[in-house]
Amino acid sequence: YATCVAITDERNETVLLFSYDMASADPRFLVTLRTTVSQKTGVPENNIMLTASHSHSAPAVGSSKVAIQSKYDRQLAQWMMDIAIEAMADRKAAQMYIGSVEIVGQNFVRHYLLDDGTSVGYSSMVNNNAVAHQGIGDYTMQLLKFTRENDQDVLIGNWQCHPHRTGGSTKYDISADIVGVMRDTLEEKLDCEFMYVQGAAGNMNPTSLLPNEKVADSYVEQGQQIAQFVIDAGDDVYSQVQTGNVEVLRKDLDVTVDHSEDHLLPYAMQVQSVWNSTNDRVQAEELGKPLGIRSPYHAGRIVANNKLGKTDKMELN
Repeated sequence: YATCVAITDERNETVLLFSYDMASADPRFLVTLRTTVSQKTGVPENNIMLTASHSHSAPAVGSSKVAIQSKYDRQLAQWMMDIAIEAMADRKAAQMYIGSVEIVGQNFVRHYLLDDGTSVGYSSMVNNNAVAHQGIGDYTMQLLKFTRENDQDVLIGNWQCHPHRTGGSTKYDISADIVGVMRDTLEEKLDCEFMYVQGAAGNMNPTSLLPNEKVADSYVEQGQQIAQFVIDAGDDVYSQVQTGNVEVLRKDLDVTVDHSEDHLLPYAMQVQSVWNSTNDRVQAEELGKPLGIRSPYHAGRIVANNKLGKTDKMELN
């Protein structure tokens, strides 16, 4: 699914917020889409936010030259332009509220301390040796609620978790797994329109490898459980926002690049080569572990960092 929320203040300043169930998208696709949507709607490009739910059940948009993928990309872009126009036409007078709720036991730090004192990421290397999570995760779902005159509420939830649990090989609908169920449950139970915005999910998983942590048995059960936290919280968690103005912030940040593992570059390239040619994660990890490479992703980070300079730019919207 793709969702668009249009918000306009009393000065006629408008922002368009998009959320789409994709694993990722090529930056060139997003830049082109933002420009085209801006031209179609008159909303400035800087006022258009695009975010993916990082569904592991959907393609990486704009990154393939395969004909059927290119056709899908074009269709997706058209759909997203269509829903932007629909959202603009559907605006009504509204009050905005903010709130938050703690989602307990549904997302877990995917970095582990092992019984030998070492630490490792989420991988087959954990086995049964994990004794604790390394670090504290963010378990808060931040909420924006818009109550509209004579229409359904619009609810936006910002939470952080890799939604990579799927329904197996017989699940043919493209959704964000946990996110899709959470969305359906909230819209049904609260009679609202719900948009999911993925938070900083790089180190958060929906499942835990610690044996003492009970996790939902299926993505359906887990999506329903997450939604229930929001439903049970009720209206007491919200406070009305008094200001009526929309402000947009966009900055470029200089990020220091870590080159402390450059000495592992030859080994990282070996692991990455095996991973790329076989797609066998276990084989790549078995090769890398004696060489100091924890996983194919660790290898990829070393290779990527080596290609960068001392700093890299990151855009913040």
